[in-house]
Amino acid sequence: MQMKDSQLIKLLKTFTPKEIKKFSEFISSPYFNKNKNVIKLYEILRKDYPDFDKLSKEHVFEKIFPGKDYKDNNLRILIHQLYENAKEYITHKRFTDIIYNYRYKEVLIYDLYERELYDESGKEIDKAILDINKFDYQDAEFFKYKFIMEYEKLYFLQKKYQDKYEKYFTKSNIETPFVNLANYFLIKVLTFLCFILNTKILYKLDIDTSFFEKLIACYDIESLSNVPLIQIYYNMVMALKNKDEKYFYNIKDLLLENEKQISLARQCDIYVNLENYCRRKIRAGETKFKREFFDILKMDLEKKIYKVDPYISQNFYKNILQNAAELKEFEWAESFLETYMQELRSDYQDTVYGFCKAYLEAEKNNYEKALEYLSKIQTDELYLKIDVKLLQARLYYELNEYDVLNSAIDTTRHFFKSNKFIAENRRIQFSTFIKFLSALNNTRLKKDEYKINELKESIHKTEDLQWKDWFVKKVEELEAT
Repeated sequence: MQMKDSQLIKLLKTFTPKEIKKFSEFISSPYFNKNKNVIKLYEILRKDYPDFDKLSKEHVFEKIFPGKDYKDNNLRILIHQLYENAKEYITHKRFTDIIYNYRYKEVLIYDLYERELYDESGKEIDKAILDINKFDYQDAEFFKYKFIMEYEKLYFLQKKYQDKYEKYFTKSNIETPFVNLANYFLIKVLTFLCFILNTKILYKLDIDTSFFEKLIACYDIESLSNVPLIQIYYNMVMALKNKDEKYFYNIKDLLLENEKQISLARQCDIYVNLENYCRRKIRAGETKFKREFFDILKMDLEKKIYKVDPYISQNFYKNILQNAAELKEFEWAESFLETYMQELRSDYQDTVYGFCKAYLEAEKNNYEKALEYLSKIQTDELYLKIDVKLLQARLYYELNEYDVLNSAIDTTRHFFKSNKFIAENRRIQFSTFIKFLSALNNTRLKKDEYKINELKESIHKTEDLQWKDWFVKKVEELEAT
């Protein structure tokens, strides 16, 4: 019986080489573990790190209990104990690894209170507050820990001075903790509201957000100009709720002015929201946002915000290439493709690169060369497969391959209807593209002026249309013939 599917092995596979070594020291300490057989079990397992795919239960049992008959229950008890030790280790590590570990300090201060060591707890509070003020980023956690420690200080002063209120009932002592609590609360509410509003737009859901909006209305947001994240996410909420573009530009300015106070992970979220805003505007036919989109993607790239994860995502890679190609920034696009290809995950590196090369050639009007690149792509990744189908259909139109195009349209329609794994919002978007491509092809064959005008009007009215500006261009070409 193999052990590779056990909870223990799944957890140990996540350990770094350093953690593997430190965990050995952890379970060797009698404070954390007194069972020598647990240590034996771990030392056997660690020899098979990082794959843990060669050991059977029987082999492990024989190593721990040589000459004895195999008893699954005895080994399961040891595996369970080691698993519990591993969970305890990662929890302990979290407490000791974080430079500013205020959960640990919070527990320490509470215990000092319980032991009536008030002066010692007061010193720990003051140290903690000084350390918090050295934080690089003013994110939600910064304000949360500020509140916790300042509130603990207020409690400490109350204990120390008891009924001598004049000693500690100052405006600063009373108000400051709750200002920080309000800042923490607002950042959490605004970021979550942004998530809800994005979800509403993406999946066309009817979600009541009035509760959150009433909460926000209780605050004078503009007066909190000293908290950049509140300002940024408030503007983000407003950008998602109405069409005034000023909120988009406010976010850009606030981000550039305050980036040193914002963590990379949070900057990544803000950039994604800016990119999504541009994408929606482009699909609505507002082509000026192509340049905005390109500039934001380049900033994201230059600042390595996308590197919050170890790889460049295929969507980010494709978005940058497509946007650059559509702006005719061909030299920049070629350089980007080659420079960042190696940062794609190896399992889809060649296919994504091939699609991007095809798209670039399509924008250069090298349609047959683009089709050649697409013909070499073999992928099981659903949305990349769809991208290939849609671009192929577009290329058949450009090459006047009427019959091939009609066949491709029928095949793609059937694919969209039969595939259960396509998200409904994406299915609608892809089907809309095919519907308009079919109409464009039929209109070109009939050359009916009324039909051309009708199609043009319909394209302009459709907000979420992929490659909308391409459709507009093709209709205008029909008008000119």
